[in-house]
Amino acid sequence: MKVICTQCGGEDVTCEAWVNPNKNNMDKALDHFSDESFYYGYCTDCHSSTVLSDCEEVIQAVDYLSGSYKEATGKKPASARCEITYRDENNQYGECLIGLNGQSKDKEGLLCCVDGIDGLKKLCLPESNKDFIVTWIIEMGS
Repeated sequence: MKVICTQCGGEDVTCEAWVNPNKNNMDKALDHFSDESFYYGYCTDCHSSTVLSDCEEVIQAVDYLSGSYKEATGKKPASARCEITYRDENNQYGECLIGLNGQSKDKEGLLCCVDGIDGLKKLCLPESNKDFIVTWIIEMGS
């Protein structure tokens, strides 16, 4: 697992955790952290508070959901509903629809179109797109 900064792609990130201040040993002081702790943090590479992403986990979700869709319908998915983070100083995030089979971006509701599942996986990596990064896959559809 490599959790990255969605702004610069850096791996020198920190996130929140529960620490017991009354414990002397740091190993015992770290109480726990939630899964949501890895969604937002601070990047020392670009010195910003940022949305975090585990690219490998998102790509595994692409494989799982596309396989499940194909198994259920007998067809490849034509679109993916995704969570994305824009890679600008505003650090905005939201939900969007991405076309998967080269259909026109002009189709209503599509943020962009890619060439199949491999194209979608590339959007989960920081080096593939300067405008946004896919941080989670919600569902696949027709």
